[in-house]
Amino acid sequence: MDKFSTIKRTDDNTIQITDYETQTRQYGFKLKYSTLVVLIVIVIAAICIVLILLSNSRNQNKNNADRIESGAASLSPFSEDGFILSNSSTQYITSKDFNVIKNKAEKSDYSYGELLRYSVNEIYARHGYCFISGGKFDSFYSQYQWYLDTKKVDEVSWGNLNEYEQYNLCMLVEEEDAL
Repeated sequence: MDKFSTIKRTDDNTIQITDYETQTRQYGFKLKYSTLVVLIVIVIAAICIVLILLSNSRNQNKNNADRIESGAASLSPFSEDGFILSNSSTQYITSKDFNVIKNKAEKSDYSYGELLRYSVNEIYARHGYCFISGGKFDSFYSQYQWYLDTKKVDEVSWGNLNEYEQYNLCMLVEEEDAL
């Protein structure tokens, strides 16, 4: 008997000798078969997950489309560059601009007062004003390259503002105070 054989006593008190090669073939087949079963189960589970995700995605897209059609979707009130009033440094704001801000507030998660405050702060941000580190406005404006490229100052003096910015700040703050 070689060293790779196994000896087993059977129920009828006989001895069964199995060589290593026979064991390997038997267990190898069982291992391959069970591996195949496991792989099939994994593939079926993956297909089910994909189908569920696709179904959820379709439902979510349908819900978003319904919200947009009904006007209930929350839209960002900010331009791509992070402005409420992108021309507040080059034009005087008018009552029409205040109506635009009100409409943006109605279609977003921001209140009218919050958007007025962003409108004020965007004028200061253009001049590099350093907002409280880690605060709402610092975090907001720091995501825009134009703000990061601006030399930072602790204070923006009235004399540093042009005539449009001075006028617009007065109008915005007056509107804020009226709330």
